[in-house]
Amino acid sequence: MQVFDILKRIDVLPEESLEHLEEFVSAEEKGYPSILHPLKIVADFDDETNKLRGYTSYRDFGKFFFVGNSFVFDKEGGIFRRLLEHRDDKIGEGIPKITLLNPLKGTDLSRLSSYVERRGGVKITEYSQVDDIMDEETYDEFKKLPMYRYPPLKDDSTKKAKDVAVNENMPTDIKRLKRIKDDSKGRTFQSRNFPSKESWREVLRKPKKKR
Repeated sequence: MQVFDILKRIDVLPEESLEHLEEFVSAEEKGYPSILHPLKIVADFDDETNKLRGYTSYRDFGKFFFVGNSFVFDKEGGIFRRLLEHRDDKIGEGIPKITLLNPLKGTDLSRLSSYVERRGGVKITEYSQVDDIMDEETYDEFKKLPMYRYPPLKDDSTKKAKDVAVNENMPTDIKRLKRIKDDSKGRTFQSRNFPSKESWREVLRKPKKKR
């Protein structure tokens, strides 16, 4: 570690602890829905001057994490990346992340959305895309701003469950062979309904009919 790196520190703090800083703007002041309160702030400070150089935020909602936009005030490179890495380390992998686009005045929204999409974010336009991780009341609050979901997506989790199901063994009675005769000789086939294991798996992949 270089001496210069020692002068940098990243802290995880409650939102209220930064409200006295001129650079900091609370989520409520930015126009985020109140359901996000309280947020945890990942803040980068200059250890020598205690100046806030940048920050991002997150909150655990149980089945998903909200991750806030990142704001950097210092021109020195690397702050943005360090903030995201520190935040992502706190969150871990394997759980969906939701972000709401709410850029500072003068920031191009289309540029921000393109960045989110490059990182794997998918725009949420209807409740069915997130009904596995939040109730409709929460969705109604979140959709007040452009909403994106980072993987795992709903289709990913559904496919994973189906992949487990299709590895089930074919039932014994389906494996029985039938003898079908023609004019010259008999030929042996697997069940006419399930000529192969793959055809059986296709059946398992289909949703069950409601009775």
